[in-house]
Amino acid sequence: YRFNENKELWKPLDPFDLGPMSPTWDLGGKNNIGSIMIPPGGGDATTRIVSEPIPIEAGKHYTVRGQIKNVTDKPEHEDGFLRMDYYSDTSPKTLSSLSLDVAISQRATSSGEWNQVQASAKAPLTARFMTVSFQRKNPAYTYTSFVDDVEVFESVPAREDWPELPEYRSNIHWRDVFYPGFL
Repeated sequence: YRFNENKELWKPLDPFDLGPMSPTWDLGGKNNIGSIMIPPGGGDATTRIVSEPIPIEAGKHYTVRGQIKNVTDKPEHEDGFLRMDYYSDTSPKTLSSLSLDVAISQRATSSGEWNQVQASAKAPLTARFMTVSFQRKNPAYTYTSFVDDVEVFESVPAREDWPELPEYRSNIHWRDVFYPGFL
């Protein structure tokens, strides 16, 4: 997602109808022309702007990496992060409810500089689709956010030598460990 054109905008998602974020296209970007601009306010902590569903393979490892810039006159806050949600289908009811699994990136600073953020997760075995979104923890902070150059990577998870801890059964009986008076 380079956001080099106005038609590449993500859509607002507001599960509780508390006033969605209103993203717009902005000419300023990290490396190229264009980014998503999200003005202050917009709903509550569940409100976010979301990409279209992306077909995925269950059990594979996915990473999302992108750039976030927060501009404010009170740079003490950190907020705004990328989020990955996994779903079994793409019905509107499913996409507006809780996902099967979620991964979130670190929050971006409000320094006015571009921050690279990243999230990774293994897709659940019942997942068939994934969405990428931008969300704020606290929509009451008065700052404008910009999102740009969001990339999604797919990889095969590393093989685990011990996917589960082996079961070890001792052949020592409790009666052999303690004196008969303690039992």
